[in-house]
Amino acid sequence: MKKLILSTIASAALVTASWAGGKLVEPPHVPPVVVDNWSGPYVGLQAGYLAGKATVTPMSGDAFTLKPNGIAGGLFAGYNWLTPSNLLFGVEADINGVSASKSKELFRRDSAYVEPISIYKFEQNWDASLRLRVGGVIEDKYLIYATGGATWAGVKASYTNALSVTTSEKKTLNGWTLGAGVEMKVTDNVNARLQYRYNSYSKKQFNLGPSSVKYKNNMIQAGVSYKFN
Repeated sequence: MKKLILSTIASAALVTASWAGGKLVEPPHVPPVVVDNWSGPYVGLQAGYLAGKATVTPMSGDAFTLKPNGIAGGLFAGYNWLTPSNLLFGVEADINGVSASKSKELFRRDSAYVEPISIYKFEQNWDASLRLRVGGVIEDKYLIYATGGATWAGVKASYTNALSVTTSEKKTLNGWTLGAGVEMKVTDNVNARLQYRYNSYSKKQFNLGPSSVKYKNNMIQAGVSYKFN
């Protein structure tokens, strides 16, 4: 009987504690802790394919086009900020070594014959950019983003005359770049990505020929990065 009385008193106390003013008091809601695995500095490696187009306009003669294609790979680094609404803003810089070249044999034409007189070669050796990134994070694992900013390219033009004497001239081109990419978390600190960029550069005058060159290219690269905590 004593145990029954004590049990009844304890049950009544629990019921009384659960009610306040006739209403059931629920425990306070504790929202889940959201871990931001995107914000912060990062560095990475990237490699891919470059397809260029150089429009060469000699001082005398018709303009012609060279399409240097090749590989481009290097380093990138940046910093991301993730907002509570899963919008991501970032800044990124990269530099790539490039191996892409194309040459064209030029001819002298008259009424009797066509004679090769020179070879014009155009090549790109490196690429660099400084860009902003804006995108959206999906399920804390995927990022879809757009990117754009300033870009630079190291190029070289070579001219071989009829006597097989070659002269070369190097230039640094400046321009703008736009692109887009998708990024995926492999671990909390390691990301993999695929990115496309279109680069357009201002026209540059070369003493070879002499000639002016208007250059642009398309780049697609895969990369992997490490984010620091």
